[in-house]
Amino acid sequence: MKLLRWIVTMVVCVSSIQAWEVVPTTTLASLRSLQFIGTDTGYAFGDSGVYLKTTNGGTAWIKLSFAALKANLGPAQFITGRTGWVVAGGDSLYKTTDGGVNWSFVTKASADIRAFSFINVNTGWFALVSNDSLEVFKTTDGGVHTLPVYGRKENLMVSGGLYVSIPLRSSGPKRIFFGAVRVSTVSSSESWGEILTDSGQGTAWSNLSTSSSPWKAGQFLSNDTGFAVVGYTGYTPPGICGVTPLCPGGTFQVSNIQKTTNGGATWVNRVTPSKILNNITFSGKSIGYAVGNSGLVMKTTDGGDSWLTEAPITNRTLYAVEVASSTTAFAVGDSGTLLKTDPSAAVIVGIQTKLESNTLADLANGVIVYRLPYALEVSLTVRDALGRPVWNLQRVEAPGNHSLSLPFKILPAGKYFLDFRAGSVHRSWPVIKRP
Repeated sequence: MKLLRWIVTMVVCVSSIQAWEVVPTTTLASLRSLQFIGTDTGYAFGDSGVYLKTTNGGTAWIKLSFAALKANLGPAQFITGRTGWVVAGGDSLYKTTDGGVNWSFVTKASADIRAFSFINVNTGWFALVSNDSLEVFKTTDGGVHTLPVYGRKENLMVSGGLYVSIPLRSSGPKRIFFGAVRVSTVSSSESWGEILTDSGQGTAWSNLSTSSSPWKAGQFLSNDTGFAVVGYTGYTPPGICGVTPLCPGGTFQVSNIQKTTNGGATWVNRVTPSKILNNITFSGKSIGYAVGNSGLVMKTTDGGDSWLTEAPITNRTLYAVEVASSTTAFAVGDSGTLLKTDPSAAVIVGIQTKLESNTLADLANGVIVYRLPYALEVSLTVRDALGRPVWNLQRVEAPGNHSLSLPFKILPAGKYFLDFRAGSVHRSWPVIKRP
C-alpha cells in the first residue's frame, strides 16, 4: 500500500479579521459626535436633541433627553464621566455635572460654536465662526465668561463664503489645535485649511500651517505627530473633462488621510480612499480608525503609514469614531447607526496539520480552525489546478470555536486550492497531494 502524503504550502496560517457589529439604538436621529471617558462610560450626540449614554462599555445604550436640548446637538466634550458640555442649536452652550441627566445653560455665543476644547473644569477654548470671520475665545470659568485671543475677518471675493472650524485633538494641555476652513459655495478653489496653535497658555495664537484642502477632522498623538482627514468638493466645467470633449461637467468629492511629523508645519498624504472620509481617531501610537460615507471604515496598525478597509456592515454615512479601550472601538452615523468592534470577537482562521510525521493518520487529522463572533454561513471548497470545484461543504455555524476537517482521504493526487469563507472573511491555501 502506497503512503499518501500531502504538502500544505502554508503549514500554519492564522489571521484575525476585525469584526464589526451593529448595536441596537432606540432612535432614527443621525448621531454625529461620540466620546468615551474611560472604558465604561460613553456618550453619543445627534440631531433633534437626541443623545445616548452607556455605562457598561457600550454593550447597552440608553436614550436621554432634557427639555432645553431639542435642537441639533454637537460638538460635545466630557472631561469626566459626569462633567461635560454640549452645544445646542449651533450657538448655545450647556453644561452637565451629573452625567447628562440635567443640563444648565451656560451662555449664548454671538456666532456658531464650531469647536471647543476644555483641559479642566474651568479652562477651555472656543472657535466661533460666521460668514466672514473666525474668532477664538478662552474661558477660565467653565464658559460663563470668555476672552478673545484670536480674530480674523476676510473680505470674501466670492459670495456665499463660509468658515467652518474643526477641532484637532491634542494629547496634552499645552497645545490646542483647531482647523479653520473657508469654503465657497461658488467655487471649491476658494477653500483652504489652516492650523492655529498657541505657545502654551492659549492667549497668543498664530497660523501654524496652511493647506489647499480643508481639514475635516484630526488628532495629534504628540506635539510633533498628528493625523488629519482633509477633503473638498470640486467642480469640473462642462466640456473639459479629460478625454471626453462634450462631458456635462459637475461636482466631485475627494478626501484623504494626511500625516505630519513636525507639529503640523508640513503634511504627507497617506491614503486616498474611493469614498469620502469624515473622522479619524487613534488608540495609542499604532492603532487608528477612520470612518466616512457609505459605511466606510479604515484601520491602521502601523501608526498610520498604511490603511486597510474593513468589511462593510452598513451603507449609512458614519460621522464619528472613538476608541473606548485598547480592544474596543465605536462608530456612529446616519439614522441612529451605532457600530461596535472587539478584537476578541474577530473571526480567527487557521490551518493545523502535523506534516512532521508522514503517516496517513496524522495528515487526515488536518483541520481548519476558526472562531465566529456571531452566527455565520461557513463554506469550504476544494478546487483543482484549473479552478474547478471538486469538493464543497456549506453550513451555518453558531458563535464560538469550530473546525472543518480537510478532505484528505477522498481526492486523487494533484494540486488543489482550499477556499474557506466565513461571512465576509475569505482565505485560500494551495495544497499538493502526491502519490
